[in-house]
Amino acid sequence: MQLRKKVHDCRALLHQKSRALSSVKTEKSPLECNIKLPKLKILNFCDNSKDLLAFDSFRATFMNAMSSFSEITDVTKLIYLESLLGGRALSLIEHLPVNEYAFDEAWKLLEDEFLDKDFLVNSILSELINWPSCGNLTITMEFSTFLKSKLLSLRRVGFYFEERNTPGNVLLCNLVRAKLPAFFMQEICRRSGEGYQSVNDFSDFANDICRMFKKGKV
Repeated sequence: MQLRKKVHDCRALLHQKSRALSSVKTEKSPLECNIKLPKLKILNFCDNSKDLLAFDSFRATFMNAMSSFSEITDVTKLIYLESLLGGRALSLIEHLPVNEYAFDEAWKLLEDEFLDKDFLVNSILSELINWPSCGNLTITMEFSTFLKSKLLSLRRVGFYFEERNTPGNVLLCNLVRAKLPAFFMQEICRRSGEGYQSVNDFSDFANDICRMFKKGKV
């Protein structure tokens, strides 16, 4: 009972501080959290009415931060989460009891309400399509980094475009092929040994190939 009371008191204190900060900061101002952990700076999230990708960005940042602490409990995660929410997002989960199951339930409620998977996938594909042709090695390396980050975003919502011989992999394979210069494609095919058959070939070899060409080792 004492532990539960302490958790409730901590929760109430964080809510009080969050409300005080929100009165002087905008929605996009970072809120610093420090509950027996190193300081974190994570942008508050209230809703996605202005940006349909806002929750995905918040989600990725929050989960990356939490994964840095191997011994963090779900109760502490819930307290962190509530301290970083406001408006419609907070009202959606603040009624939940404080226990070991509440964080997963809260996260599911937020994902069901704010995570638009179809919009996210379409946005990523549009960004890939609109990426300029890689006319030099600098742009090619930037494209490689961009592609890896987008593949990670897709994995977070359950789309594994890296799986060979799947429609998603074939689609990305063709999109990437259209961006790369001929000499770069030839080197990927040489290294893969089977020709360029998967977007994974680009992800695996792009950085090494860029470094090789920069050093003139052709």
